[in-house]
Amino acid sequence: MKKQNEFNDFLALAIKTTETAGNIVMSDFENASGFTVKPDGTLVTETDIKLDKLIKKSILNAYPEHNIFSEESEKVNNNSEYTWFIDPLDGTHNFIYGLPLFAVSIALSFRDKMIVGVVHIPVIKRTYYACRGYGAFVNGKRISVSTRSEQTIISHDASLSKDTGQKLRIIRDMVKKAIKRLRILGSACVSLSFVASGVFDAYVSQDIKPYDIAAGCLIVEEAGGKVTDFKGGPWTPYTEKIIASNGLIHDKILGILSA
Repeated sequence: MKKQNEFNDFLALAIKTTETAGNIVMSDFENASGFTVKPDGTLVTETDIKLDKLIKKSILNAYPEHNIFSEESEKVNNNSEYTWFIDPLDGTHNFIYGLPLFAVSIALSFRDKMIVGVVHIPVIKRTYYACRGYGAFVNGKRISVSTRSEQTIISHDASLSKDTGQKLRIIRDMVKKAIKRLRILGSACVSLSFVASGVFDAYVSQDIKPYDIAAGCLIVEEAGGKVTDFKGGPWTPYTEKIIASNGLIHDKILGILSA
């Protein structure tokens, strides 16, 4: 594994690129226009595509030999040990409808292990970031997960277009047995950042994509939290169902999910 000073160039590039993209997002947010529907039923805007091109160009200019996995374009596969995960605009639906909860996310893995993660939330001007083994930060200030095990607040995401009954049962049981408050923000990146900084006590997602969680899950772990799949096993960016928590309520949530 590389040392921190060898992470610095990766991290600096990711921070600079997310913040540049965030400025564009805010400019476009004031004048948001139309969208198109992708084959999977999700929405995409010109801003998504514009940011995707900007971020990929920034990364490939610096590291042309690396792989890239982005939400809005074909994978770049250079058979590298390094893969960048990009979500140019996580929370596109929020962006379209004028709800200011969205983020830009960039993460980097080395030999399939996440090593750098950055999430920039432009509306509140916060950049969350982490390098594996060196803690998590927001705007230069170290952050940590909450210490609550009672009166907890959890964020949740799930598409109800399939397996609706099972998903609603999980939501019902979490509310009844594990938490006092439930929030659905529509952005995994934002929710995970809020877990890392102690705003939320956990985030549970029943349908997720690699570029949605790659950065945020690393930031949660580096903030002292715990991330697993629904069976308590290790997560990877390709895990479709995840729990990210402060660790104190993790087993309680696992018990509900396995019921």
